[in-house]
Amino acid sequence: MSESLAVKMSGWKSLGTVRPIVLHGTLEDDGWRELPDARAGYGKISADDGSNFCIFSFTSAGVVTLEMNSGNFIDSDTDGYYCIYQSSAQVIIKNRIGSEKEIHLTIYPY
Repeated sequence: MSESLAVKMSGWKSLGTVRPIVLHGTLEDDGWRELPDARAGYGKISADDGSNFCIFSFTSAGVVTLEMNSGNFIDSDTDGYYCIYQSSAQVIIKNRIGSEKEIHLTIYPY
């Protein structure tokens, strides 16, 4: 943390640098993956060459909140959408669009 930021944030403790987890791959229709880390954090997911995207946050209990969404993402397991939702204490990414899709995912756990 820079000295100027440390002074402005007096009394706050630095947790270090947030290192992103960057994943890219193909997800078949009705295919799903769990996030690789159960800690809280936030992320960005995109599909269809970036024309569909979502920025989301998640808790260590797996609770997902969609912060910004191009419209084709939903926080439940619903046909016709890209799904980001909680299952037990895990965050699940699932393709329910109807065909195989390339997915780009960047996660910032903290």
